[in-house]
Amino acid sequence: MNSNLGNQFSSVLNDQQKSAIQSYTWIGDKSKWKDIASDLAKGNKPKAEKDEVQTVKTLLNTVQTNSSPAPVGLRSGVNFPKGKGIPKIGDTVEHHLLSATTKSQIAEDFSKRGQGKPVIYHYPSGIPAFDIKGHGSFGDEGEHIISGVFKVQNRYNSDGITHVGLELKE
Repeated sequence: MNSNLGNQFSSVLNDQQKSAIQSYTWIGDKSKWKDIASDLAKGNKPKAEKDEVQTVKTLLNTVQTNSSPAPVGLRSGVNFPKGKGIPKIGDTVEHHLLSATTKSQIAEDFSKRGQGKPVIYHYPSGIPAFDIKGHGSFGDEGEHIISGVFKVQNRYNSDGITHVGLELKE
């Protein structure tokens, strides 16, 4: 990926878009925003304040219009609560708004936060992803924002972490 990509976007994004990205990277629990994005994708009315819905719409539009093909090795770490099953081969996984990283250690650290089962999702290269370098609230974590529906292609365990390989569902 072009290392100047973040700088190119800086001149393209308006203040509202930049603010939405910074807000998304700043909040700790992104569940509410993910729920809003999921509701919007499914055509449902989100159960949230009007300004939050508008911010998520702005974020999703920014991701959609400014994405470029994801680099090889994009992944996200999650911690599955007890009782929630890890997707199996062939299952559909909906990530309507999600942060992913090119840095394996960051994904691993996120997967181990919590008392549940650590899982790392692996995304195929080339899916639309918005590189937030230069826009996020933190340093370069190799963070990208993605949105899509995926199918589980493979699954394996390594060092106590379940790895789930995804492909874009058409």
